[in-house]
Parts: sequence; C-alpha cells; structure tokens
Amino acid sequence: LQLPTVTPKAFAILLEYMYTGQLKVTCQELSDVYRSARKLGMKGAMKECIELKHEIEKKKTNDSMLVVQRDSIDA
Repeated sequence: LQLPTVTPKAFAILLEYMYTGQLKVTCQELSDVYRSARKLGMKGAMKECIELKHEIEKKKTNDSMLVVQRDSIDA
C-alpha cells in the first residue's frame, strides 16, 4: 500500500489511534496527522486533532494574557 501524501510517522500515529481510540500526537505532528486523517477519511481522528488544536490555542492565549498582566504590574 502506497500513500505518498501520508508520512510514515502520521500513519503510525493514526494506526495506533485505530487500535486504541487514543490520539497521541505532539504539537509538531498535529497538522501532518490532521492532513493524513483527512486524506484517509478518518473523521474521528480529524475531530480529535481539531479539539487538540483548540486546546493548544486556548493555552497560548492564556499564557499570553499572563505575560501581559505581569508586564502591566512591573510598569
């Protein structure tokens, strides 16, 4: 089976997801895994990727707000 648009790492992550129902992915792998899941029609994995992306963005926003608040206190 050849899937030129799916990297071996993304395929391994998605294969583990198929067996376990758990998506174990790093921030760096997230977009590649999402694209691969989309290409393979894996809607559950796509949904997990989107939810994880939103969690990451929310955390970054909260971290940025903390930095701004600290800067305001120091001024």
